Amino acid sequence: MRSHRGAAEPPLATMRSEEPIMHALAYIEMNYTKPITLEFISEYAHMSRSNFCLVFKKIVGDTFINYINTLRVSHAHRLLLTTDLSISAISAKSGFSSVDYLTRVFKKTHGTAPSKLRCKYRS
Repeated sequence: MRSHRGAAEPPLATMRSEEPIMHALAYIEMNYTKPITLEFISEYAHMSRSNFCLVFKKIVGDTFINYINTLRVSHAHRLLLTTDLSISAISAKSGFSSVDYLTRVFKKTHGTAPSKLRCKYRS
């Protein structure tokens, strides 16, 4: 089906699967500092977990876990450089379940531990 401008319109099924993901993304972006499980967010989007994961990756280009961790690491990075909060407090304020998990994800994305990054920028 084509619109009046001649451009192909996305299939109705695609539009229907994108809408719940867009709502889920809005929720995630407003609440990523709180615990958000795959089970919760897929129910929020009125989708099964497996279908949510497939459609999310297709639309966003990344997995749900990687996406939320990217938001959280970015938030932690800002706090590391702009506050004197402890790593433990930053972990909690960024939505990570533990300091160890923050450190593991942070090292994966930045190549260094949060404490080392902070020391580097403070010296």
